[in-house]
Amino acid sequence: MADLANHRRVLSYCAAEVREHDPERYLATLFAAADAREALFALYAFDREIARVPRVVSEPIAGLVRLQWWREALAAIAENRPPAHPVV
Repeated sequence: MADLANHRRVLSYCAAEVREHDPERYLATLFAAADAREALFALYAFDREIARVPRVVSEPIAGLVRLQWWREALAAIAENRPPAHPVV
């Protein structure tokens, strides 16, 4: 159990999210070049964030607001001012 807790501390937030929620992608990513893995984990964690929007909102407008937030977050990343969010 301690080994698992230590391994989770070593993983980035995105890698831990992918490992927990999409273990097949996590394992497949381990076959990628080491310098590309973190970018892939971030991409897959972003995919999970977007895909879960319909499941976590009760009204369509709330989903649109969440998606707009992500659009703005991506624009902010492009301007080198990412918002404080573990996936961003």
